[in-house]
Amino acid sequence: MGGASTQIAFQAPNGSHHLKLYGQEYDVASRSYLCFGVNEAMRRFLLDKTPNTLGALDMGGASTQIAFAGMVDSPCHNDGYTFSRSAYDLFGSPCTKTAETIRWLQNNDANMTFTFVGNSSGDECYKAVSEMLDPATCHAVYKECVDPMVPAVPTQKKFVAFSAYYYLMKAINSTDTSMEGFINASNTLCSSTWEQALTMGIAKKYLPAYCFQSMYMRNLLLVKYGFAADTWPNLAFLKTARGFSVGWSLGFMINATNAIPESALPKPMITGAALGVMIFLCIVLFAIAAVAGYLARLNRRSRKCLGINRHVPKSELERERDCFYFCCSCMFQTRVYARLFGALLIFGAYAQVDVIGVV
Repeated sequence: MGGASTQIAFQAPNGSHHLKLYGQEYDVASRSYLCFGVNEAMRRFLLDKTPNTLGALDMGGASTQIAFAGMVDSPCHNDGYTFSRSAYDLFGSPCTKTAETIRWLQNNDANMTFTFVGNSSGDECYKAVSEMLDPATCHAVYKECVDPMVPAVPTQKKFVAFSAYYYLMKAINSTDTSMEGFINASNTLCSSTWEQALTMGIAKKYLPAYCFQSMYMRNLLLVKYGFAADTWPNLAFLKTARGFSVGWSLGFMINATNAIPESALPKPMITGAALGVMIFLCIVLFAIAAVAGYLARLNRRSRKCLGINRHVPKSELERERDCFYFCCSCMFQTRVYARLFGALLIFGAYAQVDVIGVV
């Protein structure tokens, strides 16, 4: 629920929308109620109260005059709290614009102000909100109304309520309470005076609107959507989920990523075939380095065997015998390394073919 509209969405067979998300397909039923966010709903509520300020009508031959009392009682505001709204603010919004309000603004001063006086009447507030949300009453004046949800809301499923839902429930300490606890908290707030409400720990900036919002959400959740005491625990009032802020913008971006065709995805910096070739070359270079090191060592030992280092006190026969044994050992080790090197080459070739085949 935002300031201008409220939405509900849930998975349902043969839903109005077919959604593909992370490779899974879903049928989703959804409804967006324009003009029933917390701000616009409040505007309609205040406008509904203004006809009670009409004092007298006087129609002469040339003009018609309407006298306003100027003071409007509001059961959805705390006793001791008053505020003013201009006629244009109430009548000029797209959500309150009708043929009558347009005609009124044309014939009267749009800067005229209405002063609303709170009287802390929770029962009267809930009654006024219920009348405002009644489809028959609403459609008699407006186009956008809260019509019955089809299919019915499956209240036995888990739902996440966020944005304005969360902020209100958090303010009145009802995010983790029962339905009865929420109703009691709402009644307590709406029956308190302004001075009493100021001691409840709610930010003063938002406090004036919370009585109306609590009654509005109460009717919406219990009457329009059908949640009851046994299904109330299925509602989770959240601001974040797994560290991410819950909101329509995040959902929009997640859904938008599913519309990107696979051909539009960026190509990898290196292909599987190129990776296989690089691995093969690394193996070959390592093998060459190992063989080169061994041959260098063999060359040094052969020089000793041939008598270059003659400071070793050995007889001619002993040196010839050592050289014979050493040469045999060298030949054997050379054959072993040659076979190992060949095996590495064959393994590298097969690895390259396998990687390319997979890609």
